[in-house]
Amino acid sequence: MYQVRQEKFEGPLDLLLELIQQEKLSINEISLAKVTDEFVAYLRKLEREDGADEEALAEFLVVAAQLLLIKSRSLLPQFQASPEEEESVAELEERLREYQRLKKLAQE
Repeated sequence: MYQVRQEKFEGPLDLLLELIQQEKLSINEISLAKVTDEFVAYLRKLEREDGADEEALAEFLVVAAQLLLIKSRSLLPQFQASPEEEESVAELEERLREYQRLKKLAQE
């Protein structure tokens, strides 16, 4: 399982997202570029050892999209999106909520 390792946080990617959503950790203290670089290195290691892990990649992309959305909102709070952009963001948020719900159901 992929583990994020940064100065302010070390642990599973899902836990990072959860802590940020609960505002127990600031998204601005996390470098998403470093998280991505670490994940790419992790995937390359997996490919050499066991082959590609499409499920891990899909999960990372979902969580990364949500983290990117949170970070962009924190960095640009005054930004006014167009109605089309707001609709697109709303669709992404709904997909992410659905993914989290399905993941939780699968674990149960």
